[in-house]
This record gives sequence, structure tokens and C-alpha cells, in this order.
Amino acid sequence: MISVADTGLDSGDPTSGMHPDFSGRLRALISLPMNPTWAGFANARTDDAADRASGHGTHVAGLALGSGVASRGLHGGLAPAAELVFLALEQKVDVLPAAAARLPSGYYLAGRPVDLRDLYRAGEAHGATLHNLSWGDPTQGAYNDDCFETDLYLREFPLAVVVCAAGNDGVDRDGNRHIDSGSLYAPACAKNTLAVGACEGPLVGRGSRATWGQLDPGARRWPALADRNDPVSGEADRIAPMSSCGPTRDGRAKPDLCAPGTNLVSARSRSTTYQGWGLADPLPLYMYDGGTSMAAPLVTGALALLRQAWRREWKKSRRTPTGAALKALALLACIPVRARTGGQASVWEAGFGRLDVARGLPPSINARAGWRVNLRDAASQRLETGQHRDIALRLKANSHLRVVLCWYDPPGERLINDLDLSLLDAGGQAIALGGIAGLAPSMTPDRCNPVECIDLPTLTAGHYVLRISGFNVMDGPQRYALAWAIEPAAG
Repeated sequence: MISVADTGLDSGDPTSGMHPDFSGRLRALISLPMNPTWAGFANARTDDAADRASGHGTHVAGLALGSGVASRGLHGGLAPAAELVFLALEQKVDVLPAAAARLPSGYYLAGRPVDLRDLYRAGEAHGATLHNLSWGDPTQGAYNDDCFETDLYLREFPLAVVVCAAGNDGVDRDGNRHIDSGSLYAPACAKNTLAVGACEGPLVGRGSRATWGQLDPGARRWPALADRNDPVSGEADRIAPMSSCGPTRDGRAKPDLCAPGTNLVSARSRSTTYQGWGLADPLPLYMYDGGTSMAAPLVTGALALLRQAWRREWKKSRRTPTGAALKALALLACIPVRARTGGQASVWEAGFGRLDVARGLPPSINARAGWRVNLRDAASQRLETGQHRDIALRLKANSHLRVVLCWYDPPGERLINDLDLSLLDAGGQAIALGGIAGLAPSMTPDRCNPVECIDLPTLTAGHYVLRISGFNVMDGPQRYALAWAIEPAAG
């Protein structure tokens, strides 16, 4: 069950015809009324849930869970059998004459509630715990009310995940071919969200055939000639230069991860004349589009697959992975993303890397030989200040160990409950401390992020201990999830 809060969905009326890719899987389709804060400068109105302006919501929903039936399966989403709760936020706003100089009449997300928890609760009321937000406020990494409300909701409802687009404000003003820092949207820059940046899409020669330079004719965003001459898609392991970049204002690492975000094919609303980045066969039911808006629903759909797989793994105990567990699995499963210069993209650009769903699957169905994923996620996994929990490991020579610790921190700009992850040798000596994947290993504890990672590619044979400690738990006890994988050396 996935909740998508966006512009609208196709015709807006499942009883009089809906895009075939969503047929029979709509749990709810709700048009939210205009937010009261618009009353001072716009005529109050409510329209239906049709996707009339950009087709944004239809495209996003299709990437997460479209069945692809109208394309004989070619253009299906990541979770093509999931059910959908769609919350239509877009309204055609008639701006009052007194405010016309500040804001033109047109289509806006005027149905967005003042408190974002109302949005999440609307999806939750119909059974959805995975929430996709492919929009946000360009706060340049500042923690605002949207972030506070989102962190509070996730703290109160630990089964949920809120997946957010990082934003499309990436720039490289100095021309060094690295995205300038500090362009993240809110609530993507909240502590507990899963913020998604964009790599390039895999397709080349289809959809938009533009170069990055053609999208920036004034050379104000990407002045480097090499980037300006590059096509907007074709290398799915490379960061897209328009993807918003971290860190947050208080120094946290965001985005969390990346997914393909340019020239992606998905369902097209039949209520719009907009053609996105180009139409796709069969016409007129599909189109190409791009942005972190399109990368986010790929991750949301992937989380649905991970939750389904681990539910099956835990069938006897009837457990469901919490949101923190899904986040830990997703970050565990990431693979490196290339920078525009050819090296590895920084953690501020790409987070933990590009999501590879297979690397987060449980052992019974993991397609990667030798990569065995483990997950600790239970109500008993809670810590107060000074407490710790240990997990014993026995490794063969040259084993690759990757560990991700994740928790939902209480709302507030800076870290409130601080847990630590460490790896101890057989003598109890710490040989690695948890940090952020992609940064150089350090023996300095992380005091900033509600997620920590240890990634050691070649460990000697022997006995080890993973330790999770409560360094400073001000609002406890703090629940956490731990995901780890051990890959034996080849041969």
C-alpha cells in the first residue's frame, strides 16, 4: 500500500474511466480542499482529483506502482501489484486582483494542509504506511515546520516511511563539475525522511535528446563545457547535475540515497495536453519526464518490495519491518554513484549511493551470491543512555562487512537521541566507529546523524562484536534497526 500526495491522477474519477495502469488497485482517490491560508489572496474553491496541468502526479504514481498493462508490461513501476492511496493536492487558483502582482492565477498545490501530519494520516487511514512526496519547499537545507511535523509523525508512527524528492536546484557555479552545497528542499532535509537525489536515467536517444547545456542556455547553473555537452541521460551510475545537494544547515548528510531521475517513462494523464520530456508508445498513455520527483517514487516502490519480502521472511512471527528498518535496508543496499568528474560522488551529492533493491532482500530470495543480509528490528531493540547491545560475528578471511544503524529521532533541528555503532575485535578493542557511508573512515564518533554505517571491504578472519550504544538518549528509550551484510572473499 503506497500513498502518493501529488497534483492529481489521470481523469480523477475511477468510476468513469481511469488509466489502465491503475485499474482495480485504487484504495482511495481523494481531492483535498484548498488550504485556508490561501483565503486572503485567492477565491476559495475545490476541484476534482483530475491531473490537468503537468501530469506530474500520474507520472509519479506510475513509476512507483503502475502495472504497465497498457504497454504490455514494458512501462510498469517498481511495485506493479501494490495498491494506491492518492491524495490530489493541485487546485486551479483564481488569485484576487489585489494579489495579482505577487502571484498569477494558475495551478498550485493549494490542497496541501498546513500541518503535514494531516497528509500522512489521510494515507494511513486507508492503510498506507509508505508515503511519497515528490515536491517540497526550497529552504536550502533549513529545518522548517514541515521537517518538524514529518519527524514528529514518524516518531509517533514507526511503521511509516516518508520518501521525499531532494529537489532540482543543483548548480555548479564555479564550474568544478561538483554540485554546490546547500540546495536541499524541505521536508527532504528532515532527520527521519528518506531523501532521494537523482542519477541519470539509463535511456539514451529517447525522450528528451537535450544536453545539460540546452537546459541552461545562459550557462548560469552548469558552466563547465563537459557537462554542457553531455546528454541528460544514458549513464545511470552518474549523478545528475540538477539534483539538490546537502548538507543540511545543521551539517547532517542528505540526500540519503539516489535513484535514476532523467528520461523515465511512466503513465501520462489523459486530462492534460502536457507531454513532459516527450511522448512514449503506446500513445498517448505514456511520456518521459525527469527530476528528483521521478527518482523518489522508484525508491518508494522499492521499499514496498523490501517490506513484502521481509514480511514473507518473517511469516512465522508475523512481523512487519518498521520504517527505520526499511531505511536501514535501503541504505545497506546502495552502490556507488560517479561524480561528473569520473570519481565517486560525494556523500553531499549522492548520499549512500544508488539503490540496488536486490542487495536489501532477505537471504531466502537474495539474488546476489554470497551477500547475506541480516536485520534486527524488534520492540525490544531499545536503548537508554549508557546501555548497549552486542551482536557476535564470526568472519572468514578478507570478508566484506557492511552495517547500517538507523533510528527515528525526536523532532527538532539537531540530533536529540544519539546512538553509536562500533565494531570490536575479539579483545574488545574498537576497530571501527559508525559514520556516514562515502566519508573517510574515522575513529571520531558521529554526533550529527540518526543513521550510521560501517563498511570494511577486507577484514581478517576471526571473532568480532557489533555494538550499538546509547551515548546520549534524552527522550528514550530509543528504538533502532540494524541491517548488515557479510560477503565472503571471492574464491
